[in-house]
Amino acid sequence: MRNPSPRRPGLTLMELLVVLLILVALASLLIPILPNFLGRAHNSTGADNMHEITKFVQAYQTQFFTYPDQWDAMTDGTKLVDYLPMGDNGQSVSGDLTADSLTTGEVAALKNVGITSVHLMFPTNPGTSSFSPSFNPYQDQSAIPTPTPITTSTKLAFLSPTKAYNQLNVSAQGRYVAFGLGARCTMVGRTIGEAPVTFSDEPAANPARTYVRFAVIFKVSENGSALPKASVVGCLHIATEGLHGVNAHLEEYYDIDK
Repeated sequence: MRNPSPRRPGLTLMELLVVLLILVALASLLIPILPNFLGRAHNSTGADNMHEITKFVQAYQTQFFTYPDQWDAMTDGTKLVDYLPMGDNGQSVSGDLTADSLTTGEVAALKNVGITSVHLMFPTNPGTSSFSPSFNPYQDQSAIPTPTPITTSTKLAFLSPTKAYNQLNVSAQGRYVAFGLGARCTMVGRTIGEAPVTFSDEPAANPARTYVRFAVIFKVSENGSALPKASVVGCLHIATEGLHGVNAHLEEYYDIDK
């Protein structure tokens, strides 16, 4: 008759306490740096998206000999929508954007590169089930929506010249229109699969609460004179701290204290 196998002794109470103390010590080291990891991932992804969006716009222009059309206006045609991210000063995207009208020459500058229309957005959350600040913020909710022609009476989002200079290293004497890259842009399905949004660790910058797309910036005039043709000068991320460029994201990425 075989002897039964000896039972393995389990951990003693003292050994369990030692294991628990080790786990607590590891948690105390890892938990404080988890937000930093999330922030760094957010910054690196944002920088990469801006690089890619700029390339996709250029690829569209090369392939179709025109720039993409039917951008998100980020206005209702008269003023900025109120669900753009709010900065610490209580202003939409820290006051980097203002609603303004184009001159006749600036409308022509956009038209000459194929930008003729935008999709206007609800000025405020209408409270309907179909509304989404980032994914479906449009006034025209029809199955085949009709974009709004750009005219001198349509107020669009203009980027502060100072912000354009600081984030894109372009002339502070220019006028810059900021278009949101949304799902209805003609670039989607051609040179880009989907219009990206950003997913921040900040509750105020959640796509379900605010419009957190990327903005593509076009220069339409210089020193008060409209350009013959508008030119794309870059892409910026719409965030609670304002509109950020690639360099700002990379700077935050390498700052391990943020």
